Amino acid sequence: MKTEKGHHTDGDGKISLDEWTEFMGQDLDIDFANAFIKILDGNCDGQICLEELKAFYRIYKADEGFVEKTFKTLDIDQNGYISPDEMRKTFEHFISCLRDHPNLRRTH
Repeated sequence: MKTEKGHHTDGDGKISLDEWTEFMGQDLDIDFANAFIKILDGNCDGQICLEELKAFYRIYKADEGFVEKTFKTLDIDQNGYISPDEMRKTFEHFISCLRDHPNLRRTH
């Protein structure tokens, strides 16, 4: 199997966790981070403030009890905004956790 960016799987017709995380960890995390910023960025300033994250939680009916803690975690430099770089680092961390998670079945 070949993805549109030219990344090959092992030919078994399935994408394994290893293949997926390898592909995702290359440069797709930046694309996802930028897309997520654009979705949340209500005032189009290129970053996310707490009120924008709260609005996202309300729209998607997520538990708003965690929004401030989530924001504080994502706002790595604690300047009151989540930047594209901070979002990229979050996606990189997520991919890394997937790779290292002991309960996820590996095919290789």
